[in-house]
Amino acid sequence: MQLIRVATGKKKVLAFVKKLGYADMYNHIYNLPRGSECDLFFDVDDERFKAIVDQNNVERNKRDVCIRNH
Repeated sequence: MQLIRVATGKKKVLAFVKKLGYADMYNHIYNLPRGSECDLFFDVDDERFKAIVDQNNVERNKRDVCIRNH
């Protein structure tokens, strides 16, 4: 898997995703808790955009449910 970083920071990622027209991805990133860090990558192998989210700076009780218990 080869990834190319396209955008860094929640605001830049949101702007780029909005231009692409990916409404589901936009809504998911928009609704992340305050303090979340986000990067957008393009996967060369499967030709898809992927967002990677870091919630280490977010309070434990405000993190997404899928990572809260780990």
